[in-house]
Amino acid sequence: MESWLTMFQFVVFIIMCLLYITQRILANDIIQMVFILIAILAFQQAFSRLNKRNQLFTGFLFLTGVLIHFLYGSRGLGLFDGVTQNLPLLAIILLAPLISLPLKGEGILTTVIQKLNEYKDDERKIFYGVSSFMLILAPIINMGALRIVHGFVEELKIDNKLLSNAYYGGFIPAIVWSPFFASVGIVLSMADMSYISYMPVGLIFAFVQFMIALLILRPPKKVKQLAKVVTKNRENKRDFVLLISFILFLISLLIVLEAVTKLQILL
Repeated sequence: MESWLTMFQFVVFIIMCLLYITQRILANDIIQMVFILIAILAFQQAFSRLNKRNQLFTGFLFLTGVLIHFLYGSRGLGLFDGVTQNLPLLAIILLAPLISLPLKGEGILTTVIQKLNEYKDDERKIFYGVSSFMLILAPIINMGALRIVHGFVEELKIDNKLLSNAYYGGFIPAIVWSPFFASVGIVLSMADMSYISYMPVGLIFAFVQFMIALLILRPPKKVKQLAKVVTKNRENKRDFVLLISFILFLISLLIVLEAVTKLQILL
């Protein structure tokens, strides 16, 4: 019963995200109505999974929003439109991690983890490796990158403080420049500018952040004898090239779609 309910909730959230995308492109009244109903159902499903304290807090925020809605003179279906106001952000958080499925299926992520395993006795190399791995995945997989990277590297038994520093150093720069992050989408939407015009500025600041994080958060250098590990260098290089190519392809595709469709980067 529990597994069936989880699957039902998963389907509801995916349908809600797809309806959001469809509605923004087609702008159909019927789709909009179905979209609002599915969004309300998704909210109910998520609300029912909360514990009592979080239900009380969430219910208070929801009722406060309803009260503010009417105090400002809004009426009718505008109340339901408010339920879908933050759907662009929620859709990014829910859908972006799915981009990692091809990487997992081809074993590319496994190759990266095997490479990190060779350096697990050298704190500096493991810090640089995990930070770089996070730096590569975070721009396209969003918050899901933390879950994916930690799911792999936790088996390496790395010190928690070292891991948290590496995660921070590799993840934070993506918030500044990645078009797959809601923060960038909101800024571009409010400033009414294209991503291609913002990208050079975002990349410069992201690079500065990453270099400062490496200098400040990296562990002290220690001399250690690493165990010799036999690896297939040709296959490793191929997987690293595929990983970087995959990310560059997605970013390029997003830029092209924005230029062709004239739709907001947040969508």
